[in-house]
Amino acid sequence: MSRPKFIVDAMLGSLARKLRIFGFDTSYYKTGEDSDLLRVAGEEGRAIVTSDRALGETAGRRGLLAFVVVGRKDRERIVSLVEQAERFHCPLVGGDPLCALCNGSLSEAKRENVRGLLPSKLVAKHRRYHICEECGKVYWHGSHWNRLRKIEVLIATSKRT
Repeated sequence: MSRPKFIVDAMLGSLARKLRIFGFDTSYYKTGEDSDLLRVAGEEGRAIVTSDRALGETAGRRGLLAFVVVGRKDRERIVSLVEQAERFHCPLVGGDPLCALCNGSLSEAKRENVRGLLPSKLVAKHRRYHICEECGKVYWHGSHWNRLRKIEVLIATSKRT
């Protein structure tokens, strides 16, 4: 089963970051014309994630897969994405977490390797770290980790279809 790759429009940056964290190859299209976003989606084989109905309709007319998500919060948008993925028979199967900023691969890092990169109180408090191989951003399992895992459960339900 192949993993979907996404291109997310400028209005959904927070959702793009979460999709990356959940292991989906996600391009974030911050600026530019819709026509360019559509071209990139087609060239790279990416499904469009947008809240712009007109963009979603245009994508459909061009034979591109587009998810027009609804909701004001990421949790609502993810529920919307999951429901549409089930309708399109497109199971959402993520991979290993990716960098929320640049979509790069993450590797585990030892505590001693992150000293000097993070405040010492934070390094003393946590045990597990990951570092982006592309941009060097450091991640750790803080309180946000549990909140993200609760949202990720929503995506896991779509794997059963």
